[in-house]
Formats: sequence, structure tokens, C-alpha cells
Amino acid sequence: MDKQHHNDARIDIEAAEWMVRVTECEPHPHELQAADRESQAAFCQWLSKSPAHVRGFLETVETYRKLASIDPRRQLRVPRRSIEIATVTSIVRHSASGLNIRQSGGAGRNRSSLNPSMSPRRGYRPLWAVAILSFMVVFPVAMERFNAATVTYSTEVGERRLITLKDGSQIHLNTQTQVRVNLTPRFREVRLTEGEALFTIKHDPHRPFIVVTDDARIEDEGTEFSVYRAGAGDTRIVVMTGAVNVSKVDARPVAPVLARRQAPSQTLSNTVPLPITLRPGNSARITHGATAAELESRPLSPHELERKLGWCNGLLVFEGETLSEAIAEFNRYNRQRIVIDDPGIASLRLGGTFSANDPGTFATAVERTLQLRAINRGPDSSIHLSAVH
Repeated sequence: MDKQHHNDARIDIEAAEWMVRVTECEPHPHELQAADRESQAAFCQWLSKSPAHVRGFLETVETYRKLASIDPRRQLRVPRRSIEIATVTSIVRHSASGLNIRQSGGAGRNRSSLNPSMSPRRGYRPLWAVAILSFMVVFPVAMERFNAATVTYSTEVGERRLITLKDGSQIHLNTQTQVRVNLTPRFREVRLTEGEALFTIKHDPHRPFIVVTDDARIEDEGTEFSVYRAGAGDTRIVVMTGAVNVSKVDARPVAPVLARRQAPSQTLSNTVPLPITLRPGNSARITHGATAAELESRPLSPHELERKLGWCNGLLVFEGETLSEAIAEFNRYNRQRIVIDDPGIASLRLGGTFSANDPGTFATAVERTLQLRAINRGPDSSIHLSAVH
């Protein structure tokens, strides 16, 4: 009995691993055809070894189907290989009648078995037929993953780039930005690993467009919005048009809260539990591990939105920012750095519109308007600012 139990457990593990392979594999583009042929051949060979393999795989298919029904938007991300087979089998047993399978009794493991009214030879024929149908259903999912190899786009310091995807959506990359794009017939996912991007999305209710950072998951509803990874554990989102649903990464699906419009006189930020729906003018910040978003208490005006997107036209627009904040922005776009030598000038405030790739002109302007001294130093000709004494 122990030997049979061990064999059943091995089959369950192998069936689960095959489910993982045919639904999650993402080989490199040059391996697509080889992976297709090899996976089909290996899978068919494994099925043909024993009817128990067919039965084990069918149980896993049923479990996969039920998991999809309780998480249709795929917001619940469970490490596939960490799922206990006992739990998986338990789920299947409750719905075994749908596969014309009943539970066998006995002191040993209660494993699903064929209806005893069928002879062994006849009984396995329906299983093989269903296995073939399962292969026809499940393997295209694998091919979808195979044919949707992730494509990476990036920009260097000071570079901007406009990407038009096959579905007509556009991604405008700011300086020092990297995104990984994965388009499939069922969903469109972009992982922002660094920097800032403006997304203009062609809405498709059957193919959600999802942007993911280490801190947040943003799903569009026909939208133009920007996402900025300001640093490790700091994601900032601004919605220009439409709406986006924002949730924690790996969060369980919960109905999002609508960001309420606040009176213009209120200027303090609100802390709103995630998930949340952001509308035009909403600006939010999510930090790593946080269960709430820091939401600007009032929607940004069209002028403020335009100012935030000045980088799309190569411009930096300041209206009351401190000198240190302005310099931090300039240093994102240029290899020639601006350095504050005198801490006493860091809090001086300034305004104006500047070319993002021209730190020299900016230094000259603040030198004159704020009464500072600007000196080029070092092999990289960095610009050092200090007060005039």
C-alpha cells in the first residue's frame, strides 16, 4: 500500500509539472520551434506510459479549470510548485462526477477510479478521449506562451522612445527606462523594471492591459496614464484619461475603491486602502509592501497634468520646486551632473521651463536669478553650484 501511495504521489507531481510546463513555459525566441516539437513528443510519451498518467493529468486539468474560475483575472499568484497535491486532489474529488469518475473506497488512498460498470478495456477509452481533448485545450495555452516571448525595450540616459505595440497601444519611454512586454491573445502585460513611461492604451475588454512594478499592479480601462518608478519600493501613478485599477502585487482580487473627488481647498494627501480606482487627474504613490496608496487629495488640473508630461517633449517645467528637486530631475536626463556644494541653497525655490538635455543653460539661469556661482569641475565637467559670498 505504501508503494502504491508513493507511486500515486509521483504521478500527481509529474502531472502537476506537465501542467506547469504546458501553461507557463516561455523559452527564448530561437527555441520556439524546438520547444514546440519536443514538448508535444515528451508529453504524448508520458501519457502513453500508463492510464494512471492520463487519469492524473485529467485531475490536474480539472483543478486548473476550477482555479481559473475562482481567479478569472489572474490576480492570485500562487507558486505553482508549492501547491500541495493533497489539496489539489481534494478539490478534484468534489467535482469528479463531471468527468464520469467516482471515488473508490478502501483503507488505502481514496483515488478517483472509473465507473465499475465499465470494463477495464472499455473504461479507459473515454479517459484517452478526454485526455486528447485536454491536450487540444491545454497545449494551445502553452503555444500561446511560446509564441508570446517577452520583448524588452529600454532607453539610455537622456533618451526618449515611442513604442507602438501590435494592438495599437503606445508606450512612451522616458530617460533610463526599461519595460518588458508580453502580449498574448488573453492578456497584455508590461513590467516596468526601471524609470518612467506614459501608456496610451487601446482598450479591449477581452484582453486586459496590465502594468506591473515591484510595488503595484495597474490594470487599464481604456486609458492614458503614466507610471514612474522613482526608486526601489516607490511607484507613482498619474491618470490623464480613462481609469485604472491599482492593487498590490500578488493581491487577492477585491472590488476596488473609487478615488473620491475632494474640494480644491484641501491640499493634504489621503491614504486610501488598496485596491483603488484612479480617475483623470488622480495621482497616487504606492510604496513596497504598503496596503494603501498615498493619493493626492485633489485632482490635478489640465495645466498640472501637462506640466508632468513635459518630458514627452523634452522639457522640464518647474513651478515652485526647490533647487535640490530641480537638480535631481536634471540629473536623470544628463551624464553631466549638477552638484550643490553649499547645503544652504538647496531649499531655494525656482520656476521656469528648460530643455531636459541642457543642464548648462539651466545652471546659467539659476546663477543669475538666484544669485549663485556655477563652476565646471572634474573630468566629467560637472557643474557645481554655491552661494556668492
